Order: sequence, then structure tokens, then C-alpha cells
Amino acid sequence: MPIKSHDLLLLATELASSPVEVRQRAAIGRAYDASYHRCIDWERKLPRKARAVELKGSHESLIARLRHPDPACSADIAACSREIGDELEIQRRNRAHADYKVKAWVSRHMLDEQLELAAKVLDLCDRSERAIRGHSRRRAKR
Repeated sequence: MPIKSHDLLLLATELASSPVEVRQRAAIGRAYDASYHRCIDWERKLPRKARAVELKGSHESLIARLRHPDPACSADIAACSREIGDELEIQRRNRAHADYKVKAWVSRHMLDEQLELAAKVLDLCDRSERAIRGHSRRRAKR
């Protein structure tokens, strides 16, 4: 059965309530996954996707495209895209720390930040989709 980004964020929140560090690290990863997959879906709805940017991988490329939206996007949508890209980059770094720096401490601050940023990204994507639909309709009428 398919899941949604909000389901991943809910799982991350549940994992974060555990005092066990491995679960807290997993929570950071699941929160990032929630944001990443929501951003992929959000980007598909833009009036025009930014030009492909090939960096080290698909995650960094998505972040770069979000940070540098296509000029066909309205000013509001472009600003939202840049903000989402910036927030996703912070989450990507937190996730890399939690997943790959296993000998380094994962602070409660990092965990809380990750959950807050993921909730913010999902909310920004959800709220801005109305503006994207409106922008697309106006462009179609021209």
C-alpha cells in the first residue's frame, strides 16, 4: 500500500519519542525522507521545472533545482521554492550526520530541528500548491 510524506513524518515523530539513540537517528532519516519525497511531488506541479542540475546525486540535484527555480515561476512560487530548497539542504546534512557519522553524537537539538523543518517543508508545499494551480491556470488562459 502506498504511503504519503505525512505518514513518514508521523513515523519520524514516533521514533523521536524514544530515548534510544538508534531510533532518534532513524527519526532524523525518516523526517528527511518525508520532506524529500514531498518536494519531488511538489516540483512536478511547478509551471516549469528548473533546468537539470547534475551534482553528486539526485538529492543534491533536487535541492539545487529548488534553490534556482525556473523564471516561468511567479515571484511568490520562486521564493517558496528557494525556501524549501534551503530547508531541505539543512535536513539533508542532518540526515547524513545521523546516518553516516555513527561515532558522533546526535543532539536532541538536531532531532528537534529536523522534525520542525520537515513539518515546515510539508506545510509550505501543501499551502503553496494552491498558488501553483492558480499560476498554471492564468498561464494557460494566455
